Amino acid sequence: LIPYISGQVLEVGAGIGQTTPYLINPKVSQWTSLEPDYNLYNKLVNSDSSEKNGLVSYRCGTVEDINDKFDSIIYIDVLEHIEDDLNQLNQCSRLLRCGGNIIVLSPAHKNLFSPFDISVGHFRRYNKNMFQNLAGESLKLKKVFYLDCFGLFLNLANRLLLRKSMPSSRQIQFWDGLVVPISKIFDPVFNFTLGKSVIGIFEKQ
Repeated sequence: LIPYISGQVLEVGAGIGQTTPYLINPKVSQWTSLEPDYNLYNKLVNSDSSEKNGLVSYRCGTVEDINDKFDSIIYIDVLEHIEDDLNQLNQCSRLLRCGGNIIVLSPAHKNLFSPFDISVGHFRRYNKNMFQNLAGESLKLKKVFYLDCFGLFLNLANRLLLRKSMPSSRQIQFWDGLVVPISKIFDPVFNFTLGKSVIGIFEKQ
């Protein structure tokens, strides 16, 4: 995602800031972490994980509360939690400078929607066509690709066989320790056409 993130950046739904340090790069001049949940916001502000030489600032609220302009806006596992996702991106596009990017990473493949998705507050999972329908008049969907090819098959197994609503701590450790490293090897082999997560890059026209 880093090639698409530069300038003044808005991270929507920053949570407790665990993603931020991995995405900040030398092309970023200012990073705004926006979190609507007050409890998560307090943890975010009091955490050192998002700090990087004063580059990061924090806001509690939603995109409707923001009037600044940004070069990049990112949603990492956030848009699927928002019921009116089309309105969300319309609101978001008004904050984006022309030529800027909105980067969305979300769970992929609506036919994999499972009790787990419901338990964590997902309204949907996405595919390329669904992203295309979100572009509207002011945005252009310029790139779509998938990540975590091995995780896709495990998601399918959970959907068809296990049907668990929440993973156990052992399953999470297995995923982080084995599944993700394997997917990092094989995602390029499949040319990023398979995966449990889908990434859409929208550009402001």
